[in-house]
Amino acid sequence: MMGELICACCNKPLPSDSFALGLRRPGAWIALSRAERRKGKDSDDYVSFTDKGKPRYFVRAVLELPIVGTDRHFEYGPWVELDEASFIDYGEHEDDVVAKHEWFGHVSIEPGYDIPDRLPVTVVQRVGIRPLLIARDEVVRKMQEEGVTTEYVHRLLAKHAGWS
Repeated sequence: MMGELICACCNKPLPSDSFALGLRRPGAWIALSRAERRKGKDSDDYVSFTDKGKPRYFVRAVLELPIVGTDRHFEYGPWVELDEASFIDYGEHEDDVVAKHEWFGHVSIEPGYDIPDRLPVTVVQRVGIRPLLIARDEVVRKMQEEGVTTEYVHRLLAKHAGWS
């Protein structure tokens, strides 16, 4: 069993069930009017719609950020925009028993989050769970490689999940 994580900035334990921040829908979907959303399709894992005559396709994924000094990860749950061919290929291979596919995409996040909207990523298939994102941006890639602090996790949870 993993020990409790104490935030270095406030000396309070971080809630052990909250090392994740999932986004409900892509930022591009949120920007649509209600009438435009009714024309699209959305679920917990896929969103598609037409924007200015152009079809757009999104899948939900996970961006893992290791927490420095621990064996835990903070998980962002953003949406990623794929082109049509990648979206179709993703759907065809989603239930594969061996993960061997990767696609290129861009994160779609509503304003106010630390990960930039349109962040270029590699979408890596995983068996039985949402795909993993590998950032192609130097700053976010460094966060994935070197980790984030408990203060960073605390700030995100306070800002977006109501934890104080």
